[in-house]
Amino acid sequence: MTTTMIIGLVALGVLVLVVLLALMAKEWTLRRIGKRNPRGIPPFTGNSLRMNSGVTPLPPPPPVAMCRRHPEAAATCFCNRCGSPLCALCARQVMGVVLCEACQAAQPTHAGDAGQLGGAGLRVLRPLDYVDLFDEAFSLYRRNFVLIAGAYGVLVFPAQFILGYFNNPLKNGIPFPPTGPPGQPPPMPELGDTVMTLVGLLLTVFTTALGQGVLTKAIADIYLERPTSIKLCYQHILRSFFPYLGTAILSGLVTMTGTMLCCVGFHWGLFAPQCFVVEGTGTSGSVQRSFALAQGNWLRCFVIYVFILILIMIVTGAPIGIVVAVGFLPGVGASAWFTFLYAFVNAAATALVTPLQLIVFILLYFDIRVRREGFDLQLLANSLAAR
Repeated sequence: MTTTMIIGLVALGVLVLVVLLALMAKEWTLRRIGKRNPRGIPPFTGNSLRMNSGVTPLPPPPPVAMCRRHPEAAATCFCNRCGSPLCALCARQVMGVVLCEACQAAQPTHAGDAGQLGGAGLRVLRPLDYVDLFDEAFSLYRRNFVLIAGAYGVLVFPAQFILGYFNNPLKNGIPFPPTGPPGQPPPMPELGDTVMTLVGLLLTVFTTALGQGVLTKAIADIYLERPTSIKLCYQHILRSFFPYLGTAILSGLVTMTGTMLCCVGFHWGLFAPQCFVVEGTGTSGSVQRSFALAQGNWLRCFVIYVFILILIMIVTGAPIGIVVAVGFLPGVGASAWFTFLYAFVNAAATALVTPLQLIVFILLYFDIRVRREGFDLQLLANSLAAR
C-alpha cells in the first residue's frame, strides 16, 4: 500500500510538472511569434519614443502605497534607485531622477558621473514572461552564487544540520517504526534527541526568516544593480528584524492557509516580505501592499508557485533520497557516520536550493510592479533624462 501511494504521488507530481512545462512552452512560443504584448501597448514604430507616442499613460500606483518615512501620507512616486514609496515631501529630484534621501546622499556629485545612472546605478527593467523569469532567476543565481549562497547558507546550514543530525529518520524508526515486545508500546525516541530536535526547529524558524530577509535585500540590490555585500544586507535586516519576522510569519500563514483552501488567496501575502525589505512599508503596510499587487495575478502566481515547489522538491529530494536508500543497508541507518552524512546532505541541499525559490518570487514582485505601475518606464525615462 505504501509503495502504491508513493508511485501515485510521484506520477501526480510528474503530471503537474508536464502541464506547467506545456503552459510555459506555449507562453514562449507566443512570445517568439510576436502574438503576446504584456501591456497591450502598440509596438514601437521607430518614429518616436514610446513615452511620447500619444499612448494613454499608465495608471498611478495603487493608493495603498504609503510613504516610507511618513506612513500616514500616500506615496506620489517611487525612488528610482531603491523602489521606496515617497510622498511629496520626501521626493528629491537629482538631474531629473527621483530619489529618496538615502539614495540622494549616495548620488555622484560631479556632472561627469551622471552617465553612471543608466549603468551601475539604475537598471532598465522589462516585463518577463514565464520563460524569461526563470531564465533570469537561474542566470542571476549563477552569476552571484557566492554572495547569494553565502548570505543564506551561513545561517541556514548550521540550523538545518542540527535538525537533521538529531532527527535521523532511520535512527528514529521512520518509515519502519521500531516495535517492542508483544503487548508493550514501541520504544520512545531518546529525550536528548527530542530536545535537540526542538532546538533545531526553533533555530530553523529564526535563521530561515533572517536568511530570507538578508537574501531578499541582496537579490533586490543585485537585480537593480546597486552595490551590496553580505555585511550591508545583514545590517539592513537586523535594524528591523522583529517587525520583519512578524511580516514573514504572517506571509507564511496566509500562503499556507490559502494553499490548504485549494489555493484560494494563497498569493495575497506572497509579496509582503519583498514589500517590507524593498519599500519599507512595515508589517501591516506590507501585507496591504502585497494584497494590492496580487490582485488579478492569481493564475500567474499559481503556475510559478507550483512549478518552483515541484522543482525544488525534485532537486532536494534526489540527493536526500539516495542517502536514505543507502541507509536501508544492514547496520547503516543507525550508524554515526550515516547520521552525519544525512544531516550534511539535508542541510546543504536546503541551503543551496531554497535561494532559487526566493529569487523567483522577488523577480515576480518586480515584474508585477513593472506591468502595473510602469516601474521600468520610470527608470528608463529618468535614466535618459540624466544622460
